[in-house]
Amino acid sequence: MLIAASGSGGHLFPAVFIARAFKRQDPNTKIEFVGSGRPLEEKIVGGAGFPINRIPVVGVKHRGIIGLLQFLLLFPLALLRTIKLFIRFKPQVVVGVGGYVTFFPIVLAYVLRIPTWIHEAELKPGLANAILSRIANRISVAFEEASLNGKNKVDYTGHPVRETMRQVTSGLPDSQSPTRILVLGGSQGAVALDKVMVSVAGDLAKRNIEVWHQCRTESTNELKEAYRQSALIAKVEPFIEDMAGAYSWADILVARSGAGTLMEASVVNRPTLFVPYPSAQGDHQTANAMTMVRPGKALIVKEGEGFESRFRDELYKLLEPNFYHEMRKKPYEARSLNAADRIVEGCLQLIR
Repeated sequence: MLIAASGSGGHLFPAVFIARAFKRQDPNTKIEFVGSGRPLEEKIVGGAGFPINRIPVVGVKHRGIIGLLQFLLLFPLALLRTIKLFIRFKPQVVVGVGGYVTFFPIVLAYVLRIPTWIHEAELKPGLANAILSRIANRISVAFEEASLNGKNKVDYTGHPVRETMRQVTSGLPDSQSPTRILVLGGSQGAVALDKVMVSVAGDLAKRNIEVWHQCRTESTNELKEAYRQSALIAKVEPFIEDMAGAYSWADILVARSGAGTLMEASVVNRPTLFVPYPSAQGDHQTANAMTMVRPGKALIVKEGEGFESRFRDELYKLLEPNFYHEMRKKPYEARSLNAADRIVEGCLQLIR
């Protein structure tokens, strides 16, 4: 099996979870990845023990004529490398999990009549998947409402999440007040979250709140010092390995609203304050967040004028015990913990 994924952890983590599910099904399965060469790919995919093949690609959407010219200049090299990979590896199925790097492997597999599967993590599909949905054999979606071509070949599987999500504890008893905030800026952190958390650190310290903050690598030392000066008990790190432990520890989540984070937030049932990434394609992170905001399982604060003040107000709402526990008890659609296994089963059916 060949898996193509690049860009953020929102693409790379579910790709790894799918690969591991294949290995559980058949330990002899040979799996290789295709990426665009970003450092995060080596950290996540390479760290999971899977080989990565680099295909040079750049994004096109919102980059105008320059983005288009760069894409066209890299087109021959990317195509040649994809062809060489197919000749060497001879994939029986090709899976695309997001990012522009999925384009060449899926298209070449289509031409060679090799079964293809793509997974769409977002409520609003990205450009690559919007195009590839026309030729892929099957499509899995994280959100049932996702709008894609070829509805007759779409499977609502949910989004692959970590196996360890099953180990997350149920959370705070009704008799206790929330005191622990887990801040997740995504796999690569978020400048806005780093800054706004520093602005409220002093107030949080007075309330005896603790923080576990996943931040940008370059912000680590600065955040540690800011929290120290505010007398806030805080753990700061650029990458959290034990996410199940972090979710079990947390009472409240403050996070970007990429599909992976949103799915995990809904699985662990922690009241969440979402701050969507403002430059996401089609503002898809806002659309994602609203699937939890509408049923009352989360709050949302968008960046822009007055962001710090609005963030503070919404965070303090979540820290109010009655509001917090009412939010936890509100009903919400259960998210599947078996999405990766369902995708594997579908891929095996295509191969057969």
